[in-house]
Amino acid sequence: MTVTAWDFAALTTVDDNMPETLVRRLRAHLQALAILRLANTYRGLPAPGFFACAARLGRFAGDATGPDALLRE
Repeated sequence: MTVTAWDFAALTTVDDNMPETLVRRLRAHLQALAILRLANTYRGLPAPGFFACAARLGRFAGDATGPDALLRE
């Protein structure tokens, strides 16, 4: 199944960038993914802060910019 990504830049106005609006839109998007049973991915590596947090939690050890950061099965 193919899902088209939303082009938020083309759809947003100043009012659309209010935190309440963004939260509502994000929730709707995530609910739609769940209903369709689709995974939400980073489409590449997450930001280094993700790996720093994972390391603090004991879930990651390695270089956040190197091969250790690549997804493994």
